Amino acid sequence: MCIRDRSYAKPPEIVMKVMDAVLILLNEKTDWNTARVVMQDIGQFINRLKSYDKENIQESILIKLRKKLQDPEFDEKKIQVRVPAAATLAIWCKTMNTFSIVNKNVEPKKRNVEELQKKLNAAKSELQIKQSQLAEVQGNCLLYTSPSPRDRQKSRMPSSA
Repeated sequence: MCIRDRSYAKPPEIVMKVMDAVLILLNEKTDWNTARVVMQDIGQFINRLKSYDKENIQESILIKLRKKLQDPEFDEKKIQVRVPAAATLAIWCKTMNTFSIVNKNVEPKKRNVEELQKKLNAAKSELQIKQSQLAEVQGNCLLYTSPSPRDRQKSRMPSSA
């Protein structure tokens, strides 16, 4: 049984539950006609799923999605037995939900890392400047502390006593 089968006047209930979840994520109207239109060009549909902006799912979409995912029938193992293609889409929907939960915890940490990286880069730049200045000072110290050629000649002469 293919999920895109146009012979469905009305698809099996489980197919519609899965497609509702997919359509919610895609921010489309949740009905079978919309589902058929969205899946009409299967290549475009798959690309849309692959390139889905999972890092910026709106909270309102997640709330609607989570209501669908709470349905006991929304179990990919049960769905796999009846409509394998729908099971894959169900897994995708659950994965988007899981990712959004994890991303919500990770995002502040990513921003913190970016801030710390900027501070580190600034400190490295400052260190490079200071090391350059230190090398210059050390070079000047050598000039003032090394004996002049005349002083070197005097030190080579035997002292008269």
